[in-house]
Amino acid sequence: MMIDRIAFQIGNITIYWYGICVAISVLVGFFIIQYRAIKFKIDSDQVSDLCFYAILGGILGARFLYVVLNFQDYSDNLIEIIRIDHGGLVFYGGFIGACAAVTWYIKRKKLDFWTIADLFALALPPGQAIGRMGCLINGCCFGSSTKNWFSIKYPSDSIIFSTQVHKHEISPYATECLPVIPTQITQSLINILIWFILIFSAKKLKHKGQLFSLYLILYAIGRFTNEFYRGDYLTYYAGMTISQIVCLVLLPTGIFFYIKNRVQGAPKNQRTGQTS
Repeated sequence: MMIDRIAFQIGNITIYWYGICVAISVLVGFFIIQYRAIKFKIDSDQVSDLCFYAILGGILGARFLYVVLNFQDYSDNLIEIIRIDHGGLVFYGGFIGACAAVTWYIKRKKLDFWTIADLFALALPPGQAIGRMGCLINGCCFGSSTKNWFSIKYPSDSIIFSTQVHKHEISPYATECLPVIPTQITQSLINILIWFILIFSAKKLKHKGQLFSLYLILYAIGRFTNEFYRGDYLTYYAGMTISQIVCLVLLPTGIFFYIKNRVQGAPKNQRTGQTS
């Protein structure tokens, strides 16, 4: 049985679990960044500003890309575009939006890019893991239909039903959805594993930028693999999802910067928030 998407109501205001999970993921990331900023010798006010711009850029970017990819769902009801509490955020859009906003702030304050990137590296995976739990409750980012024990069944009024009808997996007159692989859970577990690897690696890596580059590598591999089990896509490109194509860009990018920072990067003991 699925948890109700609605957490509670205050008058005419409805609070959804998806929005709560997104808020918790943001807070967890913020506290991790604040905790680690002391080691990075970055002023607490600058950290707060960085987080603000990262959150703002991330939410705008994630929502913008989702709406662009699913505009048919909003063309008749444009007000729904701003209702992010109903679900509908694309990680890559949020990642690009956050990077753009943070990069702007870094240049404005003349901070060191790779120092800030490493600062954020350990905050991203746990936040993503929590956010995926919101997807699980909301019913988005679901997996392909399965008969295995590791599955979850959504109600017939969910988007899963219409997607399975569109794929001719069930009849429009069916009374329930087929069970699906809970890819939201597997992606959360992947993110948690990435987090532990990064925590361990943070003490071993000797140059700035390597930690963030390692995050890109691990995330690209984990996300690419998990995408094979997704069932919410209706369009594929060369047999791949759009997220897998992005992963094919992220992976070599991460490898390139990992090697480059290892060979040419400044040692971690020279970390400072300011550029030289």
